[in-house]
Parts: sequence; structure tokens; C-alpha cells
Amino acid sequence: MLGGVTSPTLRLLCLGIGCGAAASLAAERLALEVTAPGPEATTHLPLIEVQGGAGRGASAAWDLALVLDLSESTLHPSGLDLDGDGPAGRSDPALLARLVPSGFAGPGLARRLAEIDFEDTILAAELEAARALIERVAGPRLRTALIGFSDEARVLAPLGSPPAALEQALAELRIHLGEHLRGTHYAAAIETAHRLLVPDPEAASDGRRRAIVFLSDGAPSLPVFDGDRGKSAALLAAREAGLDGIQLFAFAFGDEGAAATQLLAQMAEWTEGRSARVAEPEQLVSALRELALVDVARVTIRNATTGAPARALRLFPDGSFDALVGLAEGSNVLRIEAFASDGSGVYVERTVERLPGSAGADEAARGRELLAKLKQRTAEMEAWAEVEQRRQQQRRSLSIQPERAP
Repeated sequence: MLGGVTSPTLRLLCLGIGCGAAASLAAERLALEVTAPGPEATTHLPLIEVQGGAGRGASAAWDLALVLDLSESTLHPSGLDLDGDGPAGRSDPALLARLVPSGFAGPGLARRLAEIDFEDTILAAELEAARALIERVAGPRLRTALIGFSDEARVLAPLGSPPAALEQALAELRIHLGEHLRGTHYAAAIETAHRLLVPDPEAASDGRRRAIVFLSDGAPSLPVFDGDRGKSAALLAAREAGLDGIQLFAFAFGDEGAAATQLLAQMAEWTEGRSARVAEPEQLVSALRELALVDVARVTIRNATTGAPARALRLFPDGSFDALVGLAEGSNVLRIEAFASDGSGVYVERTVERLPGSAGADEAARGRELLAKLKQRTAEMEAWAEVEQRRQQQRRSLSIQPERAP
């Protein structure tokens, strides 16, 4: 927990935003904007999409840099069977066949990975967590970039990359691992993200908010010349980023990540951001799926006329949301509610008239598009729920200690 927070309300706010930002946002009224459907909308379709944004501080657009630790220690086992293939599992042969033997660690990497199960490593958990966040950065006000770092930092996907391009960058990263897997240079990673988010002085005053989501399994080890293995350099880089209004949301994970907890907390505090210690690497997935850049705890949407809740409701880190709502014939009152972390709430209602008769060609095509969205989003949410259930079962099984024989 960051220092300087005494109010219970501010303490709650600090879970989702920076403590310094919390002080100013606490006085800001909870916002809720519904961009679709518009007032008094009409349709022949039995389904309609609801879109909008919510939360304190939810009015601004966001630029986000997701920074991944790719140092050598991330190839250590996570301690859990993340892919469910048992203790005898090994790396996927298809991955080994596609590995590019480039970079310092490239030669011999396939042989090393063949002796372990890559999908059970800390790095695999980190990449899965990154994918979980990427699926939540599709909001209209979010621009996202992907950066990987070890002894140096590289932009893997530029700012504004769509989710598909970010996913592709993660896939490419898997087969070019040999170009990383060395030391841990926090300062290089923060400086690279800083330059990407604020490429010139004018950008810092354009009204957009900026954040770095920083994942690491250990303390910095570079640069070695400053005498404290990169800690001072990391703090300086964080301070410079904070001066340009960039918040740091840092996550330390794994056994070695404990050594970085205090440093990351100080770095986050200097940027009015947040840091968290994630005990198990696989819990990163849940942590990033729940990441909030603004103070909105939850959004609910229902058809007040029929009483049916919305389907496939998604809430994005910047407070953007979307959902699909079924319509009855005639007038439908849709109620959209948003709640902040202190329990306060606000609502908006939209009336949608479902008209009798058949839809025209354009509207029918829109109906097919909505059904495809519903099917895809439902499948994605069910898949994530299944993964989370399996992980919870694994955690429960690991917590049961065998009895000693008498």
C-alpha cells in the first residue's frame, strides 16, 4: 500500500488509480455516458448493442504501454501446471520447431525448452496475463503499445496497435525468445515507454492520460555501473515519467518478485500510480483482467421492461463498456447503472422501440453482426471462466497437504 493515504474513501480509490490522482478524483462526480443507443431509438431487431463509459475520471482518453519482463529468470517454473498436461508435460513440439535461433540465448534454446514445459514457466503465465489485458483494451478511447525488456527494451507493437496486432506481437515474441532472456533493466524499460507515450513536449499537454503497466518477476540487475544494480536508475526513470503525467501500474510476481516489491511501490508512488505483489505468477491473469485505470467498480445493464440482464457485458480498463440487450416487441426501457469503489452510483435510462414487421436488408445484416458478436463474446467469457475455475481447483489441490503415515 502506498503511503500518505488516510481517508477510507481515498484508500479504496488507490486500488484502481494513483493515490495523488485519487485526492482530486474523490471530489469529482461519478460520470456515466451512454453513447449507444441514442434517446428514443427504434429497431426491428430483437437485439441491440449498448455502449458507453463510466467512472470518476472516465472522460479522458488513455494511452497505455504494457511492459513485459523477458529476463532469463522468467523461464523458471511457475510451480503450477498452467496448461493442465500434468507433471510430465513438456514444451509443445510445434513451438520448438518454430523457434528462431537468434540473439544471445537463441542457440541451444530449443534444446533447453525441450527439457521443460514452457507453458508452465513464469514467462508463459506473464504472456497469458498480457493476453488477458489485451482483450480488454479494445475500448474506443484506448491506445495501447507493447514493450518487452531484458538487458534492453524493445517496442514490440507501436502505440495505437489494434488487439489483433498486439496478439500477433505476443505470438512473434514466443518464437524470438532468444533475443531476450538476459538481465533485468528497469530503467531502459521505463524510458522506452516514456518516449513512446510522450514523444515530444506538446504531447504531454494534449489532454490524454497515460499509464505504464509494468510486469516483472525480479529486481533490476542493470545498469551495473551505478553501484546499486539499477535501482537508482529505475527510480530516476520513474520520476521523469511521472513529471510528464505518466502513471505506473506495477505488478511484482513470482518468488524473485518479492525483492522488487518495495522498489516498485516507490516507483509507482512517484508517478501517482499503484503497485501490487502477486503471490503466484498465474494470478497475474486475474490481476490484469481486473485492472482499472479509473474509479468504476462495476456496471450493470438490464432491460427494465422485461427484467432481463444484458448479455456479454464487458468493462474496459478506461471505464468504457459494451453489452448486448434483448428486446421485446414494443417499448423497452434499458437501465444502465455504474458504481464507484465507495458505493456511490448513477444511472441512465434509454427507451428503445422494437417495431413490428421485418427488418430491411441493411438492418438484417446488422442483426447478423450482433448475433456474431454475442456468440464470440460469450465464448470468450466462458473460456476465461473455465480457465479460472481450473486454476482455482489447482490452488485448492496444492493447499491440501498429505497426511503423514503413522
